[in-house]
Amino acid sequence: SVSDSVISLRNNYDLKVMMSSIGMLLLLDLCSKSIWETAYQIHFVMKKYCIDPLMSQTEHDATTSQAQKIFCCIEVCMNSNHGKDAVDILAAYKLQNPYPNQWQLASNPADVDTRNLLVATLLEGLVESNYVKEARKLFDLLYTAQKSVKKPIDIAKHLNTLLVFLLDANLNVEALNLFLKIDQPALPVEVVTYRALLAACVEKHMMKAAETLWRSLGLFGVFSFQVIYGMQRSEIFNNGGRKGV
Repeated sequence: SVSDSVISLRNNYDLKVMMSSIGMLLLLDLCSKSIWETAYQIHFVMKKYCIDPLMSQTEHDATTSQAQKIFCCIEVCMNSNHGKDAVDILAAYKLQNPYPNQWQLASNPADVDTRNLLVATLLEGLVESNYVKEARKLFDLLYTAQKSVKKPIDIAKHLNTLLVFLLDANLNVEALNLFLKIDQPALPVEVVTYRALLAACVEKHMMKAAETLWRSLGLFGVFSFQVIYGMQRSEIFNNGGRKGV
């Protein structure tokens, strides 16, 4: 029966190796031809029946690292509009980390540049396509992993767009938490976004967030220094920040 075949597949190591090898051969070929939807169907079947792509044994193994196989899976998910799957795979193998010795798979030196391009493209695609939760998760993963990196992937350029999408989706707490986590001088956040964040602080009575935003308002010119020093905080809050702007 079909159910017996599924049980046999899940428990038979040799059979899983064979299926993984066939699946990866197909995925690598379809990726090279940019046939994403068909490739995702194969990836989905492999995932459904717990077929690990790293179990594959093909003639490409001499030139294809484990990292490249997983990059292929991420690229398939990314280009077939399955952003959550792409982020989940990235996180499962710790690919948010910039250094290969922190990845949970084997790699070649050239895989670092491939990983950087793939991750940057994935984040940009998630943000531009308004995959809010997936973009927020990837942003958090990268921000934490890149704190001590000399040449990190530029994630700050996406911060304003991501904050706007979170606010538009009424995920005010998510937006405020993201801002508080990333808060540092010279963030590329637009004036109107700061105002929306401040309004969200007042609405939710989140005074800690409001205090941090207040400092940002002074630092980055959302309100003029004359206005800031000439008005009480409660006055700006009550006026919605319109006086003197």
